[in-house]
Amino acid sequence: MTRRVKAQRTGLLGIPVKVPRIGTPSSKQYFGSFLKIHGFLSWVCFMATRIDDVSSVAGATLEGMHKRFPDLIPAPERGPGKRMIEVLGENRQFFLELILARHVENYLNYLSSLLYEVFLARPETLKSSEAIEIAEVLRHESRKDLVRALANRKVDRLAYESFEDLRDFFQQKLGLTLLTHEAERIVVEAIETRNISVHNRCVINRRYIKRTGASEGLEGKTKELGAETLEALLPVLNESVMALDAQARKRLRLRAVRFNLTKKGSAQQSDPADSASPRR
Repeated sequence: MTRRVKAQRTGLLGIPVKVPRIGTPSSKQYFGSFLKIHGFLSWVCFMATRIDDVSSVAGATLEGMHKRFPDLIPAPERGPGKRMIEVLGENRQFFLELILARHVENYLNYLSSLLYEVFLARPETLKSSEAIEIAEVLRHESRKDLVRALANRKVDRLAYESFEDLRDFFQQKLGLTLLTHEAERIVVEAIETRNISVHNRCVINRRYIKRTGASEGLEGKTKELGAETLEALLPVLNESVMALDAQARKRLRLRAVRFNLTKKGSAQQSDPADSASPRR
């Protein structure tokens, strides 16, 4: 029987984080990276508010000491200095672009890593009409080495395909569903936002509009990011990884490992939907 544990909210954004107990090595790497990225975001927000709190207490203390001992304690300087939370707010766009890009890259890396696992565990999935030169075959000392080389080459090629092509490959060749229609819309928008952030200073271009279905009138404008962007995206990425991982382990009999990724106060564990123990 599968036990369901409610995910606790973590970080100042209050985004629920679910971490399964078991999964493929690829998903273990994904969730490990996810917790690091999300933990860094929460730490920055926490430190900004803590610095402001400490400054406020220190200022009030110095003010009180000055009133009691005006000849010994100088009056604290008062100026138009900004609070750290205000500085963070002013740099919100830049900061969120970095966090979003890292989460998107982590998700795409998971898909590539999972493909590699599939190809190694089930070499027959590499079958295609693509020809292989005899010289390429003879360069490898064993069938296992050849499969690894072919798997690497296939993963590298798929990594440069569009997300739509990648989705179709998972569905048609492996029988695995990446995302629901609504979830795919959110992920594709995040991927394209990452692309314009890296390559176009987050200014919306024709490619972004074509792939996301955004309004033509947005071309040339900056894609504004807010906390709600991550609040919508991150649960979708995590649910996608957990669901896809469960499908791959069940359908393709991939090896599973235990995670032990969670730390006290960082995330609540929940079992994956398909199994209570790792498949060996």
